Amino acid sequence: MTTVCGPLVRVEQKNGAVVREYVGYDRLEGDALQARLAGVYRSLVPLLNFFMPTMKLASKIKVGSKEIKKYDEPCSPCQRLLESEALPPEVKAALTRLCGLYHPVQLQHHVNKAVLELMEGIFGAGAVTVLQIRQTGTEELLR
Repeated sequence: MTTVCGPLVRVEQKNGAVVREYVGYDRLEGDALQARLAGVYRSLVPLLNFFMPTMKLASKIKVGSKEIKKYDEPCSPCQRLLESEALPPEVKAALTRLCGLYHPVQLQHHVNKAVLELMEGIFGAGAVTVLQIRQTGTEELLR
């Protein structure tokens, strides 16, 4: 639930949507599940910030009862920062180096593995079904 007013509301809603997409809507309680959720975030945050493109709303025009929305080209938050004129060159260089440390396929693999570990913490060991594994795209983790 979001109680903050202003532009932070949209940020929290967006983050909530992303987290719910990966983790689900189950209630997470306890230190053990919190540690497993932190494991999901450890790989999910760089994956989202460096490699997942998002579309930013460029303009919104209201025509009668209809709204016409126009979006910029999809690009990752890191790409938006690198294209920004306000960012100093040394920060851009540091971001480029940091981006080079990650590989999107490996990050996605780590996220999927961490989500499976979280699900095992919620439902118990062995309760993660083949259907859930197929939905998360982590069939290689069974090997």
